[in-house]
Amino acid sequence: MQVLNKWDEQLPLLGINDIQFSESYASLYGKPCMYLYKDNEQYAFAIIIINEEYNDFETPYGYGGFQTNSTDVEFINQFFSKLKSVLNDKSVIAGIIRFHPMHNISTKAIDVSYIRNTVIVNCSKYSDNKSNSCKSMIKRGFRHDMHYYFSDKIDDQNDFISAYSNFLKDKSADPNLIPNDDYYHNLFALPMHHLAVCRDAEGAFVGGASFLISRDMSYYHLSYSKSKTYPGISNVLLDMGIKRAIEMHSKYVMLGGGITDKKDDSLLRFKLSFCPDLYPFSIGKMTIDMIKYRTKTDEYDKNKSKYKNYFLRYRYDE
Repeated sequence: MQVLNKWDEQLPLLGINDIQFSESYASLYGKPCMYLYKDNEQYAFAIIIINEEYNDFETPYGYGGFQTNSTDVEFINQFFSKLKSVLNDKSVIAGIIRFHPMHNISTKAIDVSYIRNTVIVNCSKYSDNKSNSCKSMIKRGFRHDMHYYFSDKIDDQNDFISAYSNFLKDKSADPNLIPNDDYYHNLFALPMHHLAVCRDAEGAFVGGASFLISRDMSYYHLSYSKSKTYPGISNVLLDMGIKRAIEMHSKYVMLGGGITDKKDDSLLRFKLSFCPDLYPFSIGKMTIDMIKYRTKTDEYDKNKSKYKNYFLRYRYDE
């Protein structure tokens, strides 16, 4: 198994053009490495960030944690066995792998758990898949006296950061999961990043949506809008991003899932209005040193409960 600090040159050799598998994207979340295993024409890899404080790991936020071109269960099991061995030598005790919804695997080598459904737009069918209600809301969004555009200007980026950060705070979002300003600026610096912006007639920031665009898959990454005050603007912003991805010859656009795993989740319903195609998002829970992992989780469970369903729950404060 190869452990690579730099791997972008490997991706085209593996036939991959997807921003969430790139070094620059993974580096938004720490110091990543690619763990690559090949056997003849088969390959499998995981992009992993080791947390030295807790001696555990996770793949980058999103869906670019694992990839293989193989359907051979034995080969995939061999990959995870070798990965465990390499991580064990680094004294890593456990970790999570986020799987791509379109690249489900079959393995008993690790515990794979379904999380929720996600929406993925097939770009070749986008115009036919939008619901009538979605088309109506896009038209409604254009009836407001608004200015919609893509931007790489600092003022637009700063207004988005401020609005999105305040939105997370107002929603009492988990403070452990709120990005800092450096994260946003590094995100905006990615060459594949596109920021759609909405301002009103007076120039006030009303909404924005962050997109990551690449050939195999593009991503609806972050978004904020005053949609309750101005219905339809969030629809316009998402439609802009999907059309930009189509113009850049992207095959699919990942919209993600809802806030919860419920079928009537309002965010999921919003995304389904753009496309009805659902794919299951799952994570793999890998325990490498069961004794040390149990020691940490048992200690957490004695005193805390808020994150009791998290596999790496000992990382989080109450």
